[in-house]
This record gives sequence, structure tokens and C-alpha cells, in this order.
Amino acid sequence: MDSPALKNNRVIISLVFPLILFLVLDFSLVVSSNSTEEAHALVKWKASLEVHSRSLLHSWSLSFVNATKISLCTWSGIHCNHAGRVFGINLTSISLNGTLLEFSFSSFPHLAYLDLYNNELFDIIPPQISNLSKLEYLDFLTNKLSGHIPSEISLLTHLTILHISRNQLNGSIPHEVGQLNFLNHLILYSNFLGGSIPRSLSNFTNLVFLYLYNNSFSGSIPQQIGNLKSLFDMKLCINQLNGAIPLSIGNLTNLRFLFLYHNELSGIIPQEIENLKKLNSLLLTKNNFRGQVLKSFRNLTDLVKLRLNQNYLTGNIPKLLILIQTSLSLISAITIYLFQ
Repeated sequence: MDSPALKNNRVIISLVFPLILFLVLDFSLVVSSNSTEEAHALVKWKASLEVHSRSLLHSWSLSFVNATKISLCTWSGIHCNHAGRVFGINLTSISLNGTLLEFSFSSFPHLAYLDLYNNELFDIIPPQISNLSKLEYLDFLTNKLSGHIPSEISLLTHLTILHISRNQLNGSIPHEVGQLNFLNHLILYSNFLGGSIPRSLSNFTNLVFLYLYNNSFSGSIPQQIGNLKSLFDMKLCINQLNGAIPLSIGNLTNLRFLFLYHNELSGIIPQEIENLKKLNSLLLTKNNFRGQVLKSFRNLTDLVKLRLNQNYLTGNIPKLLILIQTSLSLISAITIYLFQ
């Protein structure tokens, strides 16, 4: 369900960011680091991991550092700034098995990039994560983390990307996350999160991707969602959201993908959707919408995918579709998903 743009974004970041660190920041590898505390903290965390995971981090050795005077910046997955302090940790897809409970977050005051994507980490996200005061990128996607999202995560005020999808998180999104004013990716899909969507998300004026799908969110979509004018892709589908689509949805003029299917939304589809001129995909399947299919859909000239089936809508479908697009093949494809 991830959009191509998000997938490409992740590939670019995961491949290019370490390269930039290597070429620009870590230009002097064979230097003795003054970050003894960081080295000890990494080794302590390594010791808490399952045995096989420790073997994957063979280069993480204090004896190796002491014997050769080579910086911990040469350790696998570790990237340093020009002063030899840990700036990035990138340990993706290496089957790490363990917890974050022994990770000394306070030992990494310069850490800006933490990517533990696609491992087998479990237990809670410790509230001490708030000590990573310089963190900009946090990715725990595809692990087995559980418990609540700690409210202390709101203290990571430089955070731009937050990926914690495909875990086992529960509880609600803490309203304090609204303090993350620089956030442009909030990716929390496929957990067990619930409660209402916090109104404080309206502070995310830089947000581009909002993925909350495949959880148990309930209540209405907040009217304040219309403040997120930078949104490119919003997926709130496969939840228990109810009430009407807020009229403020028409403010999201940069939106390309709007997925609200498989909820309990009701009322009419608001006329304000005609303001979303850049919309590529609109999926409203399996809700309780009533009334006429909007003739204003014909103004959505970039629309490729429209799914309105399993609602209580009426309208002159063939005429409407002709107004939307002149391509017969596209008309046929869209028709399948209107009322079936």
C-alpha cells in the first residue's frame, strides 16, 4: 500500500545517507575517537542482544579499539561526524534480536540518524529516547516493538521522519507529538494503535506523508486536518473512524493520494473534494456514505483511481464518468469500483 514516492524516498535515504556520511563527515577514519562513552554504550547494548545478533556486530569491540587506536567510526553500521562522534546508526535488515532497554540514549548527544528497520527488536520504546536531542530520522519499521508510543518522543524537536510501522504498538498517539513541528513523515501503520486522531497533528504544517492505516483508530477525522497543507499522501484506511469527512479536506490542495476506505464514515462526500486538483487516487470503499456521486469529480483531471463501492451512493454513473475522463479504458476500470 505504500506509495511509490514513499518507497523511493526510503531507498534514497537508506542508500545515499550513509554514503554522504562516509564521504563528507567521516573523512578521517583512522583517528582516535574521544567518544569513549559512546563506544562503551554500544558494546553494552550489544551484550544485551541475543547471541546470534552479537556475532553480527563483530567489529564492536573495546579491545579492538584499545589495541589498534582505530576509531569506533569503523564499526559496522556506525557513522561519525568530523569530530569522531557518532552521528548515525544504520543497522537495517540484519536480524537483530533483542530490546532497546540497555541502549544508553543519553550517551549519543550528536546522533541525528537512527535506522533499525527490519529487525526483530521487541519490548517497549524506552522513554529515555528523548535524550537523543539532535535526532532527525528515526526508523523502527518492521520489528516487534510493543507498548505505547512514549510521550517523551515529543522532545525530539528536530525530528523530520518518524517510522514505527509494522510493530505491535498499542494505546493512542500521545497528543504531545504535536510539538514535532518539523515532522514531514509520520508513518505508524499496521500496529494496534487506537483512540482518536489527536487534534495536535494540525501543527504538522510540513507533513508530507501521514500513514495511520491498519490500526484501530476511532472517532471522527478532526477538522484541523485541513491545516496540513503540505500533505502529499494520506492513508487513514482500515480503522474504525466515523462521522463525516471534514469540509477542511478541501484545503489539502497538494494531496495526491487519499485513502479512507474500510471505516465507518458517513454523510455525503463533501463538495470541497473538488479543490483537490492534483488527486491521483481516491479510495472511499466500504463506508456508509450516502447521496449523489459528486459531478464535481469531473474537475479532478489527474484522477486515475476512484473507488466508491460498498456505500449507499446514487447517481448517473456513465454520464459522470464521461465527464471525468474521455479514455474508455479508464472509464471501464473506474466503473468496476463504484457500486459493486
